[in-house]
Amino acid sequence: MNFIKLYVFVVAILMLCFTANVAEARKWRFRKLRNALKKIPLKFTYSRSF
Repeated sequence: MNFIKLYVFVVAILMLCFTANVAEARKWRFRKLRNALKKIPLKFTYSRSF
């Protein structure tokens, strides 16, 4: 019985870590995309000015 509780506890911790990592990666990717989107209009205006 104790072994099952320990197993569930470990799995829960792993799941929490995994979801936290996924959320962090998603946030980081979103920030990267947003920065890229900010840079694109700058490139367009820069090329038009020449």
